[in-house]
Amino acid sequence: MTRRLWVHPENSSRLLRAGQTRRCRYCGNYVDWHYKADGSPVPLVPQEFPARQIPDGKRWHLSRGTVYPGDGGSRFCRIAHTAVCPAADESDTHPRLLPVRRHLAVHSRKLVESGTWARPAEAPTVSATRIADHTTSGPDREVALMLGVHYLAPGRIATLRCVALTPDKRRCPGTLLAATTPADAGRWRTVPVPYSGGLGAQFAGEPMDAYDLSALTYAQQLRWRWQHCMAHDRSVAPDIELTEWIAFNATDHAEYIRKELG
Repeated sequence: MTRRLWVHPENSSRLLRAGQTRRCRYCGNYVDWHYKADGSPVPLVPQEFPARQIPDGKRWHLSRGTVYPGDGGSRFCRIAHTAVCPAADESDTHPRLLPVRRHLAVHSRKLVESGTWARPAEAPTVSATRIADHTTSGPDREVALMLGVHYLAPGRIATLRCVALTPDKRRCPGTLLAATTPADAGRWRTVPVPYSGGLGAQFAGEPMDAYDLSALTYAQQLRWRWQHCMAHDRSVAPDIELTEWIAFNATDHAEYIRKELG
């Protein structure tokens, strides 16, 4: 039987009504996919929650099919599934959201025990082994998240060299991670492929490894963007021309995603 897809006439989102709900590939719980105003997808827990019980910054609300941050003045709100997914690192879960996470964890276990869903061999959080792998293997150019943008790095994050010149006009031998304290370094995370139209739409929301620098100060994120080590973090621009950071676009880099990110 053919399944008909349709868009609600009052829905400003392009999301088709049929097929908007699917299981999380890591925990097996259902996820509702909706678009933000900029077209990027947000996975939401299907249920609503009392807004007063959800911490600020974790609330979402729907308006005519489009998802917005905050509760929108309502007594109820939605939660992003990524904030409570039981397969993710528990340390990333807000303490007030732990009861929701534990409820979903129990449901995941029941799905596995009943044979309804099979747990994948690999969790969404990046393990220590996979972090080590990024120093010797993986894509020749890795993805980093900084300044609110996904970038395709000039090379592997662990081996990126500073582009500043030394007084004797030689390229600085230091790497961006050299002498970097934990407060000035990012962390490997599994993040969803950012939404883009065209061919990139098929990859939207799929997991990929990215070096997340968004928790750093603005100055430190600029240091990474300029590709300077700690000794040259005050330089305004690169001193030699090399392969640049490129804004990561799932449409332009669709073939890269297939071959390198799997």
